[in-house]
Amino acid sequence: MDEFEFRNDVQKLKRGYLELDQLKYQKIVRSERIMKSAPGSQAPAQSWPMHTKIDLVRDLHEVAADARNNIAPHESLAYPKNHPEAGNLFSGPDLCDWLYLKANPLSEWPIADETVGETVRSQITFIARNIPHEEDIPQRQEPWQLAPVIIQKLEKVGVTITPEQLRQWGTRGHIQVGKRAGKNTYRLSHVLRHLKGKEDEE
Repeated sequence: MDEFEFRNDVQKLKRGYLELDQLKYQKIVRSERIMKSAPGSQAPAQSWPMHTKIDLVRDLHEVAADARNNIAPHESLAYPKNHPEAGNLFSGPDLCDWLYLKANPLSEWPIADETVGETVRSQITFIARNIPHEEDIPQRQEPWQLAPVIIQKLEKVGVTITPEQLRQWGTRGHIQVGKRAGKNTYRLSHVLRHLKGKEDEE
């Protein structure tokens, strides 16, 4: 197995895992568009990215554990005691980091390419084929919605905000604000974009 090609592949897979994480925000906007553009159709289950990632990481852990037993038997693929996730197995991105660091000894393991290498490549392909892209979704102008609707949709993905926060973000120009019957309205994509920017800053 080529050490440098494997490192490149592992970095691609890590980006794929991170993209699955980001779908928890993007998919609820996409689901709305699909439902409005195709009456009667159902939006994809919001748990799809999470369940998909769990399955992929589990499979990668299986082949990584086999590799570890052959090249670094005394190392662990779980977080150490001083880590906030102590005792849990490495997340997908962190497991990719471990594989990246072990690329050299892995390249000398006779069956590395047909086990770890093949798993990494197949997962890259799977993620690329199954993550929806904006151009695949029938486009429709996104509706302006009242604060309670925006708040309810965000709560479904574990994000809590208040009407006052929405109002302040609009006043400060962080998000666009519309009007309906004298009440402020917002677009979900604008709020998600602002939340994503705040995450990146942290």
